[in-house]
Amino acid sequence: MATVDVACSKDAIVRSPSHGSGQDSHNVAGAEAGETLYSLLDFAALPSITSLTSAKLFMTRAPSGVHDNPDTGAGVRVQQITGAWEEGNKGGPEAGGEFYYQTNSVDWANKPTVSPTIIAGGSQPSAAEVQWSVTITAIVQNWLNTPTSKKGIQVRSSNDVLDICFHSRHNTNAAKRPFLRLEYSTNTAPKAPTVVLQGTI
Repeated sequence: MATVDVACSKDAIVRSPSHGSGQDSHNVAGAEAGETLYSLLDFAALPSITSLTSAKLFMTRAPSGVHDNPDTGAGVRVQQITGAWEEGNKGGPEAGGEFYYQTNSVDWANKPTVSPTIIAGGSQPSAAEVQWSVTITAIVQNWLNTPTSKKGIQVRSSNDVLDICFHSRHNTNAAKRPFLRLEYSTNTAPKAPTVVLQGTI
């Protein structure tokens, strides 16, 4: 077996009813003030793998106070994105000056379509700066089978109420950024030789 890590290449937060941000140092999913938040992530080009055995999304929990407070016990749900989206560039804040009010970014109104299939993961860690993972092998295998289907994933909290909060690809500490870890087989043993009988018995 061998492993390879694939960096997150773009990520963004979308918040109902019409906001989005693509350049923050953290990602959020859950709810605040009656509004729902999702996080979108995509990854660099995948290596050529013919025998994928496992694919996991790794995230590092952000500290309390970064966005409200991440809730202990909040689980994560992942869906494959099926539509196009752009991370966008950080622009000037709109009314309220909140981190998620940024221009030139995907937002709630134009968020991409997703697969109805939901992959449920474990709960985020109770302590900040702790890494945790969600297995998304089926999604990554689909990307390997059909490269044009790789448009990323949508991350939601387990009930769209409790908040999960994890560092984004824009965090200055690369070790805290989300990434994929792919495990695959390197068995290249040749096939058994073919025996050819000649002559008569």
